[in-house]
Amino acid sequence: MKSSLTPVSRLTPIIVVPVVFLAGACATQADIEAWERSQALMAASRAEAARTLAPPAHADTRDFREALDLPPERFDLALALLLFAKEYGGAAGDVVESRLKLIDQWAGRLRSRVRSMRSLEQKVYALRDMVHDELGFSYDGSDPRGMSPGNLFFDRVLERKRGYCVTLSLVYLVLARGADLPLYGVRLPGHFAVAYDDNSQQVVLETTAEGRPRGRIELYTSYVMSAKSVDQTGVYLNKLSDREIFSTLYNNLGGLRLFANDDGGAREGYLKAIDLAPANIEARYNLARSLMRSDAVDDLQNAMAQLNESISLDPHFYHGYCARAGLYDRCGEPEKAQADLRKAKGLRPNLGGAYVEEGVIRYRNKDIKAAKESFELALAREPDNLDALRNLSIVEGELGNAERSKELAERYELLTKRAR
Repeated sequence: MKSSLTPVSRLTPIIVVPVVFLAGACATQADIEAWERSQALMAASRAEAARTLAPPAHADTRDFREALDLPPERFDLALALLLFAKEYGGAAGDVVESRLKLIDQWAGRLRSRVRSMRSLEQKVYALRDMVHDELGFSYDGSDPRGMSPGNLFFDRVLERKRGYCVTLSLVYLVLARGADLPLYGVRLPGHFAVAYDDNSQQVVLETTAEGRPRGRIELYTSYVMSAKSVDQTGVYLNKLSDREIFSTLYNNLGGLRLFANDDGGAREGYLKAIDLAPANIEARYNLARSLMRSDAVDDLQNAMAQLNESISLDPHFYHGYCARAGLYDRCGEPEKAQADLRKAKGLRPNLGGAYVEEGVIRYRNKDIKAAKESFELALAREPDNLDALRNLSIVEGELGNAERSKELAERYELLTKRAR
């Protein structure tokens, strides 16, 4: 492949201090010192150009666990992402190497492009334009629940040039690191983005919307985050370490396994996510949901502990209240279940999850008509809510409404296939 890098010689600013030699005269000591200064300046200029254009050296290891354990100053994000894809997604070794070379090429172009830019904002926008306009990366809207391996494993994201919020953000981050731009990853409720600090102000970029900047007021309003979760426990909008980034990937890996009915593999993924980032409340929630598929007392107690910790870390954790309501009801504490449902509905009145959980509780308690009402209220808020569609289909069938049951089941299957 023809290199897209501009030769160093065409970019190096040659700084020359003129040395004047008089005809018939020998060089003076001042002439010699001036010449030496000019040589030093040119050497420094060449070194700076080489440093700016050369891709960063990758770590020597090709073992994922060794790569994950590298200290922060030596951590190689691009390599670790591709080794994760090799470890869990079946990426071949030659694919890892070829994708590393591709990332280095892109990062080299970006480094060359931002050299003359003074403001960080200009440099970040150059990165944004490269990712979306030049390279053509875009959001895969067909996978809103994150069920496709193609949107998780980085080798496939680079090949398809499509991803979801986490992996699109990781494209930004690997290129930013290759070009020495101080971007970092941040978590939001059920979401992931990148950010940078400009004059002590955090600027968050929505990578699923071509890098659109989002202000803090908009984010607080959209995601109903508690001040505690941002300012005290560091759950959201805080700079993620490399290990915390991989916590998010392990959480999503657990989701893929759960979707494939691999409960043991799912729990393994969630536990690894929590080990890497104890404040990852979504991994705690997902682990609890997985444990709640069991009737074992120890599993249900562990699930309750995970949900309690999640809500402690973020008192506005909507999904935590929904799940805990269902667990309270199973444990014979209906008053606490209803209190959690009221809390969830008050936090996010436009979401259907609390109504789905309410319908499940009513169905468990043999009130099928009331369960139907709850599932319909969930669909009124979220027409594509898969849990509501599946459950309402079951309820309609039990109530003798065969046509309606079939219609809902077909819609559920259609949406599930799209997600795959």
